[in-house]
Amino acid sequence: PPPPPPHPPPHPPFYLMILRPPISTHLYSSASSDVYKRQTYILEIEPTYPEGGNIVWSWDAWDHLVQNTHDSIPNYGLPSDFPRKIDINYAAEGGTAYNAQDWLHSNSIDYNSALDQIMISLRGVNELWIINHNTTTSEAMGESGDLMYRWGNPAAYGRGDVLDQKLFAQ
Repeated sequence: PPPPPPHPPPHPPFYLMILRPPISTHLYSSASSDVYKRQTYILEIEPTYPEGGNIVWSWDAWDHLVQNTHDSIPNYGLPSDFPRKIDINYAAEGGTAYNAQDWLHSNSIDYNSALDQIMISLRGVNELWIINHNTTTSEAMGESGDLMYRWGNPAAYGRGDVLDQKLFAQ
């Protein structure tokens, strides 16, 4: 048999969703005591041979928050006025236990190469989100990285109630 090629064919990038350690939300939260929430973080990894990889793009949910508790801190506004942002004070599934730390509970991720978009499923807020991947990591930290589209639970951004909800703990 012929010898193996010196380098394997290039591998496409892959996407990871990770939970960062809990962060105190006392500046953002309407809770009277300190609340800790984990943040959903997406990484695009370009594999390198023979092992390892390089982070070539990232997106962090924490960069896209809105809160209507403290008008003196960043990201103040009515969630219903900013549907492309994530309401840090939305009472996600889970109450006050560990599940409340994992308030978004991101379950799955998919990349649409034709549209250069990422879709994630979030059990905690009962939604699907579409994120623009056609950005740099720096751009993804700003308005260009805000949610392009969300579906499943308009109450999560103040534009509906339980009767409008379409997804339930998916």
